Amino acid sequence: EPHATGCVSARATSERALHMGILGLLKALDDVSQDRHISEYASLRAAIDGNCWLHAGASQCAMELASGKPCRKHIDFCLRRMALLERHGIEPVLVFDGDALPEKRQTHEERSRRRAEKRCEAEHRLRRGDLPGARACF
Repeated sequence: EPHATGCVSARATSERALHMGILGLLKALDDVSQDRHISEYASLRAAIDGNCWLHAGASQCAMELASGKPCRKHIDFCLRRMALLERHGIEPVLVFDGDALPEKRQTHEERSRRRAEKRCEAEHRLRRGDLPGARACF
């Protein structure tokens, strides 16, 4: 259903929850996981999901990114994490997704719809002067 803002709700198009990565993976690995200090991995190479780090860092400048304003806080976030690994003697290798997989088409479409809904809601909140609410949506 369209909102009063004219936006279409992702909830109306899909009731399925959106997830990143492999659902339940961390819980499945819980029994074989151990807390270790990062320095124990010195002299090793670590493959990093670059998109995951960029996504995590994007929360620091979400409004700027969503509105097309220049911003590099998300990039600096990744660089700080890389520097942390390097300080402990770990060689980081950032890996980025290749082409979109046909098997994930529906997931990508759902994410796209949800982003559009959140952006629309954020813009509506900005017009009402609700900056904290808008930030939460971006």
